[in-house]
Amino acid sequence: VHFIASRLPFRLRQFEQNIFFHESAPAYYPVFEEAPSNLALAAKMVEVVENYGLDVMHVHYAMPFATSAYLARQMLLPRALGVVTTLHGTDITVVGAEPAYYRVTQFGIESSDRVTAVSRFLKQRAEATFGTQRPIEVVYNFVDPEVFAPRRAGRLRLAGPGVRVMMHASNFRPVKNIPVIIQTFAEVRRQMQAKLVMVGDGPEKPGAEQLARELGVHRDVLFLGNQDCMEELLPLADVFILPSSSESFGLVALEAMSAEVPVIASNAGGLPEV
Repeated sequence: VHFIASRLPFRLRQFEQNIFFHESAPAYYPVFEEAPSNLALAAKMVEVVENYGLDVMHVHYAMPFATSAYLARQMLLPRALGVVTTLHGTDITVVGAEPAYYRVTQFGIESSDRVTAVSRFLKQRAEATFGTQRPIEVVYNFVDPEVFAPRRAGRLRLAGPGVRVMMHASNFRPVKNIPVIIQTFAEVRRQMQAKLVMVGDGPEKPGAEQLARELGVHRDVLFLGNQDCMEELLPLADVFILPSSSESFGLVALEAMSAEVPVIASNAGGLPEV
């Protein structure tokens, strides 16, 4: 398995036999306002396919990576290269639906040999938005239950004895409804001893910190920033909250449930399927 990406996948923490990483780095040239990263990616795909004799390219997100794979396949002709595209969410529901990217996203889907989506919700949204006739197979995300396991004995603690822990993890975008989490915790805090643990970073984080101060719960809200060790943090929660206004799947909800942590989530997008 060969990963081709702009940076090392954050969960590929150590060397694994038969797993290789290839960095796609665009060259900067003064005539361009921005480096043509999608063209550099297509060129890197061709290089890796030729050097290692690959048969299938699996791209994640229709926009823009399926288009890069199509370009790579054309450059490799007459050699055959299968292209599988997985739709993950915002490539369909947000970015791909923008008029500036609509046609190229539609083309990326139609030009793929196989297309998968992470939920029935996303499959239906893609079909409705792009009118594609390309069959889309639903292949759900998954977790390793040996990794995301119930709490084990250890020294790591997020709160003292008798204090309940509510947890949220995301990229802190508006779609995650971050203010609702803070407001909900403030109501819980009035009734019992509790801590709110916020994992991640993003544009909504400063506002969340300010709201916690305004509601007088800032001393009981822990902002941990981005963390790679979610399998260690999730089992420490008593409840996980994910009130997103839209979620194509919600992998962190599955990770929490694998760790036997109850999840409170909104009835939106692919979350009911999870």
